[in-house]
Amino acid sequence: MAQSVLVTGGAGYIGSHTVLQLLLGGYKPVLVDNLDNSSDIAIKRVQELAAEYGHNLSFHQVCCKFTSIAQYLRVIRLPSSIIMVDSSPHEATAMG
Repeated sequence: MAQSVLVTGGAGYIGSHTVLQLLLGGYKPVLVDNLDNSSDIAIKRVQELAAEYGHNLSFHQVCCKFTSIAQYLRVIRLPSSIIMVDSSPHEATAMG
């Protein structure tokens, strides 16, 4: 039986590629993402690619904290929230 790996931020660029590698490695990735910096289009594409390899992909859109992650072999955190300082450093310094 494939071991489950929880991937937060799984809908992003790095997350979706990580998920595909996990599938190819024989793991069962479970994706969670709040889709703030991504879209369901990315999830649909990853699900299509997973299906080509005979895998079903589990995705959950969430915006809350996990209280129990004991059932997962590993947890891979790939958050991508961007604050103004990170996205526009010149604007941030001009603001004082």
